[in-house]
Amino acid sequence: MTGSPHPDLAALSLEAQYPSAVIDRLARRVGRLPIPAWLFYLALFGAGYLLFAVGRWLSGQRDPSILLLPAPAVIWNVSILALHQYLDRYGIRALHTFNRTLNASDDQLRQLETRLTVIPLRVEAVGALVWLAIAASLARVQLSRFSEFFAGWELVVSVVSFIIGGAFFAHVIHQLRLVSKIHASAREIDLFDPEPLYSFSGLTVRTALGIVLAQYLVLLALPGEIRTSTVLIPTAAVVALAVVVFVWPLWGMHHRLVASKEQIQGDINSLLRKSVAEVTQGVERGVVEEPERLEKTLGVLRAAQATVDDLPTWPWQPSTVRGFVTALLLPIVVFLLQGIAARLAGL
Repeated sequence: MTGSPHPDLAALSLEAQYPSAVIDRLARRVGRLPIPAWLFYLALFGAGYLLFAVGRWLSGQRDPSILLLPAPAVIWNVSILALHQYLDRYGIRALHTFNRTLNASDDQLRQLETRLTVIPLRVEAVGALVWLAIAASLARVQLSRFSEFFAGWELVVSVVSFIIGGAFFAHVIHQLRLVSKIHASAREIDLFDPEPLYSFSGLTVRTALGIVLAQYLVLLALPGEIRTSTVLIPTAAVVALAVVVFVWPLWGMHHRLVASKEQIQGDINSLLRKSVAEVTQGVERGVVEEPERLEKTLGVLRAAQATVDDLPTWPWQPSTVRGFVTALLLPIVVFLLQGIAARLAGL
């Protein structure tokens, strides 16, 4: 690392001490296992699938389409826990890449890693309570519909999904707020070296698409009758949330890039103004001194102006946006086509 340690990071309260969230403690324990994290979560999914299948059988369920269907709670819980672990690892990599701009010391970097991947237990508790309230409101609307297909014990166990979901979303909000603050703490940004500026867009787009994917997987695990009646509102809400998750943490950096670009453009325009004034004064005197030099200077400044005009001010690669939009809309298009095909087949 070059340069002096960044003094302004103290505003982020790097040395704050607090009890860590349960979801973060679990992730750290999984990370210390002698097996890859993905293998652990695959095994967890398999165990959950078998437990729910056995529970359904013991509850008297004999319909194979329900008995063998993966439980939505298992899909959601395992997906969210695995996504949480993956995003934390990716976030640390993004932080190290961005440090080319941030220039934090090694000690500050370690503290930032902790702040980025560990949330306070009280924040997790608030998130869980909020999502439990959402679960209660959904139960009032859809409980009778779900009870046609799932036993009461399964619906009760599914409450755990909302607790885990609340903890995860609390973690996401904490993490992405910190990304926004880290962006604001960067002392100097270089429009001509955008690679570190793009680093956290990888985190935000993976967070957004991970949430969307988990929601779609849950919808696929629901019986068709329930899916048809519940797909529109959850899908629309998740798509809107994904857009916010992708863009919101990067908005502040966008404004900083716009300001930096405007400053460079102002410097170039100032030089152009001086060159044009020199030409104008020479024409008024009837003698333009060193016309070839002035012509070259104007040409160089116009080329510089065009180059700066083309510099992007959004902290992400264009391919990132294209991939995000495609991944976001493709499942919706497929679902709509399936609905149209089903209606045509019914005719």
